[in-house]
Amino acid sequence: MMRISRWFISLLVLFLLPACNLPNSKKVTPTVDFIGTTVAETLVALPSKTPLPTHGAGPIPAQSTTPQLVNETPTSTASPSPTPPGDPKSWLGTPTKLDTLDSPQGFGLAGGYEDDAAKIVVSDGAMIMTSFSTVGWRTWRVRPPELSNAYLGATFRTVNCTASDQYGLVFRAPNYDTGYGYYFGVTCDGRYSFSRWDANGTNTLVNLTPDTNILLGPGQANRLGVMAKGQNFKLYINGNLIKEIEDSGMASGFFGAFIGGFSGNFTVQMEEIAYWLNP
Repeated sequence: MMRISRWFISLLVLFLLPACNLPNSKKVTPTVDFIGTTVAETLVALPSKTPLPTHGAGPIPAQSTTPQLVNETPTSTASPSPTPPGDPKSWLGTPTKLDTLDSPQGFGLAGGYEDDAAKIVVSDGAMIMTSFSTVGWRTWRVRPPELSNAYLGATFRTVNCTASDQYGLVFRAPNYDTGYGYYFGVTCDGRYSFSRWDANGTNTLVNLTPDTNILLGPGQANRLGVMAKGQNFKLYINGNLIKEIEDSGMASGFFGAFIGGFSGNFTVQMEEIAYWLNP
């Protein structure tokens, strides 16, 4: 009789165990603090990098994997020129939100982040991104709120870089973990590109194109900006309009920065990022 009772109790336990995994039917709306914690603790633990493809989705990086050094030992550190005519900052006024990166909380980086491909920390008023990649792996970091019609601008300063090392803005990212979104970036040797990455792969909207408005080499500061209104995008470098393009792939999303390295020890810092709603 004792053996039968034990068998019955064991069967009952096995039957009840799956109930522990039933989902809670109550929906919880995450607060800003919860979102920040999610970013800090789980975002970068998920796959957050992809090689830059030449066209569409593919494993081949867009740039040479053996770039030449550009101005490795500059004699002076340059900053963007004074605000040129037509620079949105000259007429937009006070930004809706300016993040001077004196705190890591906006990007959920209180503890920093590091893996085998990249390291990201917020320190001394900048978000410092270092790429250990030699094949163009792209690592991003985005934050709330979600933006749709807005002007987004940021100031980046290269610490050390080679020709094809790339950095820039990410915007209209639909979530934190997939890396999907629009990417507007520049390279150390003075080229820019614009692409959309979604579930169908990468759609290169503007191939790598040289532009004289980009300050070359390490120790240089470049301001990147995007005026996004519906399907229309205007790309700015150091306050100068360089390209206008139409695309309907993504309507809104989070924003931030990315880095893609080829040199194995590429570092760039974002010194501030701001947005203006409904410009």
